[in-house]
Amino acid sequence: MTASGTGLGYGEGDESYGYDSCGYLKAQSAGRHRISEETDQYAGGHRLKQAGNTQYDYDAAGRMVSRTKHRDGYRPETERFRWDSRDQLTGYCSAQGEQWEYRHDASGRRTEKRCDRKKIRFTYLWDGDSIAEIREYRDDELYSVRHQVFNGFELISQQFSRVRQPHPSVAPQWVTRTNHAVSDPTGRPLMLFNSEGKTVWRPGQTSLWGLALSLPADTDDPDPRGELDAEADPGLLYAGQWRDGESGLCYNRFRYYEPETGMYLVSDPLGLLGGEQTYRYVPNPLGWIDQYGLAGCPRALARAMKRANRNLAKSAGYMNRAWYKFKGSAAHHIVAWDDPRALGARKILEKYGIHIDSAENGIFLKHVDPNSLQPGSYHRVIHTNKYYADVEARLADAAKANGKQGVLDELDAIRDDLLFNRLIY
Repeated sequence: MTASGTGLGYGEGDESYGYDSCGYLKAQSAGRHRISEETDQYAGGHRLKQAGNTQYDYDAAGRMVSRTKHRDGYRPETERFRWDSRDQLTGYCSAQGEQWEYRHDASGRRTEKRCDRKKIRFTYLWDGDSIAEIREYRDDELYSVRHQVFNGFELISQQFSRVRQPHPSVAPQWVTRTNHAVSDPTGRPLMLFNSEGKTVWRPGQTSLWGLALSLPADTDDPDPRGELDAEADPGLLYAGQWRDGESGLCYNRFRYYEPETGMYLVSDPLGLLGGEQTYRYVPNPLGWIDQYGLAGCPRALARAMKRANRNLAKSAGYMNRAWYKFKGSAAHHIVAWDDPRALGARKILEKYGIHIDSAENGIFLKHVDPNSLQPGSYHRVIHTNKYYADVEARLADAAKANGKQGVLDELDAIRDDLLFNRLIY
């Protein structure tokens, strides 16, 4: 790991990553897979222009409009993307000319994708900002229904139904299977089990950033693809990401993610409020998630606050409202973990041994949904110069007056200011 928490080695040392001085991914390899070498290039506006032998082009609004792969001895293969005025992907054309169309509702949620050449169509039903049901149609006939249930961003169960007709003389019948999921801390499903506890599906090997990898022929894994029952595949990568097989991208509610590069196709709708690198997924996929394609959420901080609240309930009989998470909220660092404007405040925490991801440095705030029941400020508006300067000044004064305890007390005071939406930003 680097000092900033970005992984250089992963998976028993068989993955490695290289970064430039600005923190951009420049090279990555996974065992025998040389994904990209020291050739990645970035242009103005944080846009990735080239990764290995793949070239990317953007329109004037900063949206990726083409992806061209070059291979020695072959013609370039170009894929094209079409967008609407709301930065929603409305069309994709593969290098072989296969056209896919995408439709969205008034809230910007994808409601349909279709390919007329294949005579296939998918429709989506939503529960807030999470997909609850996916229906697949073939030749305009309903073929399958996939219903998924989530606990926050983690899949907990899936019900899959499809039409089966073992013989033309037998009437078609719907067959339904219910499976239960186990996910890792990033929301990526690790296994699906049936009611008897038998594993029915598991994912194949992927890189740290989610790129599917083919294992070498001499692997000891009896099922290199990962899956046992392909139909049980929930179609998920990380939290809030649904894989699109036609393009290799992942639909992430507000944006599309490319696992090959760890980048989004359009800039962050939050602008710089979502971070300085507006096309990047998250700083470290092992500890962060980005459920909606906006600003990443630190999993370590969220876990620390939930654990602290449980301990508080056991020892004192009450809970801290700032550490209780409602739907539509995200973990927020009082002292930012990476913003250069918070460097002085971070040094104060380091001096007194207060971990950046400790509950003392955290609060849950409204994140995507401004109507969330989460009390306090709206996460996306507080990242101002005034906020960073005031936090540093208050912690510095507290440290002079009472050392570590003074800093902890001042973090409590700042947390209360955010909880009661006092304008400290």
